[in-house]
Amino acid sequence: MTITTYANDSLIIDFPVTFPTTGPVTALGGVASVSADLLTGGAAIVAATSMAGSTVTATWVAGALAVGIYRVQLKLTIAGQVQTVAEVKLRVLPSNA
Repeated sequence: MTITTYANDSLIIDFPVTFPTTGPVTALGGVASVSADLLTGGAAIVAATSMAGSTVTATWVAGALAVGIYRVQLKLTIAGQVQTVAEVKLRVLPSNA
């Protein structure tokens, strides 16, 4: 899945997270982290995150993401273990304004 946005826009991505009812984790909890890594290199751009119910929301303010292609990953830390639970590709295009 690829999401497209523009460099001068803010961006909000909602990640619905579900777990098998018989698995070791059955509800969203712990610490969520969402970062955008430019595929050509550079520092990760971390989003402000919030959790509500079974959804993690990642928010980047306008202008935070430069033009390029990013790998966006949602990582959850539950019981001391970090797991990548979602990943999407993000394309940031130049803004007209």
